[in-house]
Amino acid sequence: MEYQQTIRYPVCITGVGLQSGDPSTLKISPADTNTGISFFPASGKRFQPIYSGSANITRCDLSTDISNEYDTVSTIEHLLSALHALRIDNVNITLSGGNEIPILDGSARPFYHLLVSGCLNIQDKPRRYTQVTKPVIIKEKNKWIRIDPCDDLIIDCTIKFDHPAIGEQNIVWKMHEDDYYWDVSMARTFGFKENLIKLKKMGYLKGGDDQTAIILGKKKVVNGALRCKEEFVRHKLLDLIGDIYVSGPIKGRITSYCSGHALNNKLMRKINEQTSR
Repeated sequence: MEYQQTIRYPVCITGVGLQSGDPSTLKISPADTNTGISFFPASGKRFQPIYSGSANITRCDLSTDISNEYDTVSTIEHLLSALHALRIDNVNITLSGGNEIPILDGSARPFYHLLVSGCLNIQDKPRRYTQVTKPVIIKEKNKWIRIDPCDDLIIDCTIKFDHPAIGEQNIVWKMHEDDYYWDVSMARTFGFKENLIKLKKMGYLKGGDDQTAIILGKKKVVNGALRCKEEFVRHKLLDLIGDIYVSGPIKGRITSYCSGHALNNKLMRKINEQTSR
């Protein structure tokens, strides 16, 4: 039997928000069993936490953001990805300075290191999984994501970009053959230089630069070497691992083709609708 986990000691890290460009300090603290992942925003209106759950996701285009009636916490996917891979069920996440999780180097590896430094602590309640009993598929034009019943979590992730540095890439990841640290956590977010310039002019990606993402020109990466050849699909897998964890542990075989935050969230909402009946 698997048991729930938290961390033994509080841990902190400071960085800059990708969208806002604001400095932000993140504190992650132990939490009781069956409390899940709770976010406490810097503004903290009425001191109401934002509880992790697909119904509370309010934006999922450039990043995954979560809200309650009073506040929003932005760009939660990389932290959730590390929490998922480490099987951490219960933590309190407090922000100060800004309401965005720091982007750091654009990957999940700094969060993985941070959480491990807090010492994983096994708790006395069994882990509770969402068990998928029938296929669920979400399609939008040429993009799709589906989940099928499975006794473990297996993700088969494919991306395709009309760019010579990317093309079509695929990776398969199995939760209980966990190679997340070496094969997934280090993969950085990426974007195209033209889009980056446009979005910055529109007031987005204020914290984005060549230290926080892979930047692509028309034909190649323009800000240094990749960490591995398939870093692009590995980052999309990293995002997907984080996006599905917003609703807690799940078992199923997920197959995705060119999926992103929005499709990932729609899949989890659909699953939650079916399992709550």
